[in-house]
Amino acid sequence: MSERKKSKNAIKVTNNTIIDTLILGAGPIGLYCGQSCLKNNIKFLIFEKKENIGGQISALYPLKNVYDYPFKKNVIAQEIIEELKKGIENSILLNVQIINIVKKQNLFHVKYFFNNNDYKNKKEQNVICKNVINCTGIGEISFRKIDFPIDNINNVLYSVNDPQIFKDKKVIVLGGGDSASDWTNQLSSIAKQISLVYRKSVLRNNKELVENVRKYLNFNVLKAQNNILYIKENDSKQEKELNYDFLLVLYGLEIDENNISLFIKIRTKENKIIVNKNQQTNLKNFYAAGDCCWGKKEYKIASGFLEIDKIIEQIK
Repeated sequence: MSERKKSKNAIKVTNNTIIDTLILGAGPIGLYCGQSCLKNNIKFLIFEKKENIGGQISALYPLKNVYDYPFKKNVIAQEIIEELKKGIENSILLNVQIINIVKKQNLFHVKYFFNNNDYKNKKEQNVICKNVINCTGIGEISFRKIDFPIDNINNVLYSVNDPQIFKDKKVIVLGGGDSASDWTNQLSSIAKQISLVYRKSVLRNNKELVENVRKYLNFNVLKAQNNILYIKENDSKQEKELNYDFLLVLYGLEIDENNISLFIKIRTKENKIIVNKNQQTNLKNFYAAGDCCWGKKEYKIASGFLEIDKIIEQIK
């Protein structure tokens, strides 16, 4: 990216704060949108529903290489987020729950509160803006959790932020998708012992595992107790006990799809936002970019950035 400005004056957010543009979502597309607003002297805020920025790439594969980032080749996912947040940190509000969005006299009034689980003391606030840019991606992501009894969840992980915590440890990976097989292979050179347990007899996409992986295919998990995983082979019904230091659960994702139409009357299809060639919805000055848009053939960071560029040209 070109050398960017530093934010001179952070917006003091109070009730009925007035800005030019409100950006929804602090994933890579929303952060890039913030950088573009800063570059073009557009007064903006970013609302993020979750407690962390970064969206899907931070939640799912922060340490994996990303190949469709237009400014660097073969870059680590979390490095992208660190790069994109520079200079705009004070314009990002986390844990924001939107209540509704109303358009009055060409301005959007967005009512919200900070979702800190203290519902008794929640304080509703309002921000007023000329433009809204939705960059909320595919929706809110959560990991599919274990469905068997376990007595200690402190050594159960659903993602990998630092592979070195597995050094010289016994690790069991649960799952059979790409992430499960990829992390099993990658951790095989770090962990003292690596095992993979999957309920089917063949891994998805027929992925190959390195030689030193202990494979338990076609096994169901019964329970985990005292750092022992109890499993049963589906055909023979033979039971086994596996010792572990960490369980890495990679069962896949659950996605709570965006439903922005609950807050404001914009056209959607299959829970995706319908936009025209200029990324505008059926409401003037309400835009959308990235994976939240209906009809996208390519879900790539680079294409989302190009969509933001279109929007900025219209509002600057």
